[in-house]
Amino acid sequence: MDEQERHGREMNLNAHFAWALAMWGSADVAREEGLLLPASIGYYYSGFHACFALVNTNPTIPLSALKRIGHTKLEGWIEEMGVGMLQFWFKELRGVRETVNYLGLGDPAHKLKTVRGGGLVFGMLDGNKPFREAIDHTRVLSLRVLTKALSFIETWAKANKVMSPKKGEPNGNWLNEYMQEDFLASILPLDDDMRRRVLKRTCFPLTLEAAAEATLRQLANNPGSSDEVEAVNNGCK
Repeated sequence: MDEQERHGREMNLNAHFAWALAMWGSADVAREEGLLLPASIGYYYSGFHACFALVNTNPTIPLSALKRIGHTKLEGWIEEMGVGMLQFWFKELRGVRETVNYLGLGDPAHKLKTVRGGGLVFGMLDGNKPFREAIDHTRVLSLRVLTKALSFIETWAKANKVMSPKKGEPNGNWLNEYMQEDFLASILPLDDDMRRRVLKRTCFPLTLEAAAEATLRQLANNPGSSDEVEAVNNGCK
């Protein structure tokens, strides 16, 4: 890998991981506001872009092929990389997103029943879940994907001497380089309070250690706990 390719992968990786964080922060604030439809989509795309960032570390995938990736192609590349449970978490996230996007996968009568208040049921790895419960589960799944992808990214970045986000260091050099004051200036809400909420929430995944299952289970059981809020407030400054 020559210097030009390494720099291209570095830019691509960091841009997509920053976008993954922005998606997660926006989705999480939407969930807090009771906007579960956009939250469900945002949590999936946070995982999508974290995985998009991760495949940039695979030198067998030409950089030219990483301009744009379809969902199935990305899922296949992730499986080929041998990343353990990450591939299954990502596939489960995709299942939730597609169920929401396509109004379930049933017949027209079932879709109409859903629109009229019948509700969606999601088939998850640990059983069927109603919509609201599935969104809380999806939130934790997306955090698992983000932290696991970040663990692989950090290892590759260190070996190849490139900058990358770092877990447990929300105020490090990476934030200064890739998430400066003008970060998403044209995209985040214009309301100052809402903008601050999204930015702080965006940093939260960086405060988690990879595969911190006890922490993730606690978040699943008690989303919005005081410990979590404190961690968020200590994220982006």
